[in-house]
Amino acid sequence: SRSFEGRTVDITEVPFIVLVIPGSKATCTGFIISSKWVISAAHCFDQTTEDCVVAIGTNDRGSWSTKIDAEMVFVHPKYLLQYEEYDMALIKLKDDIPLSETSKIIKLEEQDWPNDTLRRLCYTAGYGRHISINRTGILHGGQVTAGNGPYPYECEFLMYNIGKYLWTNRNESESICFGDSGCPLICDRVAVGVGVVSYPCAKTTFTGAACGEKSIDGFVPLYKNLDWLQSHVSCLPSSCSNSISLFTSNRNSDILLIILTISSIVLSKDNRYYFCYINKMTIPCGYFLYQFF
Repeated sequence: SRSFEGRTVDITEVPFIVLVIPGSKATCTGFIISSKWVISAAHCFDQTTEDCVVAIGTNDRGSWSTKIDAEMVFVHPKYLLQYEEYDMALIKLKDDIPLSETSKIIKLEEQDWPNDTLRRLCYTAGYGRHISINRTGILHGGQVTAGNGPYPYECEFLMYNIGKYLWTNRNESESICFGDSGCPLICDRVAVGVGVVSYPCAKTTFTGAACGEKSIDGFVPLYKNLDWLQSHVSCLPSSCSNSISLFTSNRNSDILLIILTISSIVLSKDNRYYFCYINKMTIPCGYFLYQFF
């Protein structure tokens, strides 16, 4: 999945994000789950699994200092059998990733999507095409409201079973575009899904949604694929946290996540105060920000 709007971000805010270049031409996104392993989308490798390069610690495809060749790309076997909901690939690198402030491992969610949670505030970032620069390769991201199961909101022309993915609410999420396929869906500071698809809610002559449309974006859930991941990666972040350098948020990323947690801001009836709706609570924005800073 690919963020069309959102803001440009620095790699130190999302140091687990990597640029994936399959076949030296296309642009995809991935994220670090081990010192030698990266997750991305399987459809990035529809043309070839050869000559894949992963760029580490970069804000821009046009300029990177560290790149590592892939030793092998493993496409989920069920995706090869035409099951799109398994659109996931593992990239094994020839060399270890040098972990630093710009390259860290992110944890994977260890439990299924909460049954009582319809609306979850999350974040995604990638190297897709951006509205302000009209090209792929610049790291940027944005807030999304994510859910699981049948899509409960209005979508007149939705002709696909979006319920097999984790999905975003098209009216409350940044639109996505081409180039961030393989980006993580991040909720509560852990990766919960892999961005793979966009579905339109309007009549269209093609299966995907045009950039900038308020589309429904689909993410392959990681939790339901942990067995396959562990069959290749013996040391996932959740099981080897004592032996690897995991991503932990710094103050800048905490501020980013706090701001993204504010789902709506409402002006009081007397036009004197603003109230923030945060995690099902409504409190004065000024008080909240004062307490945080």
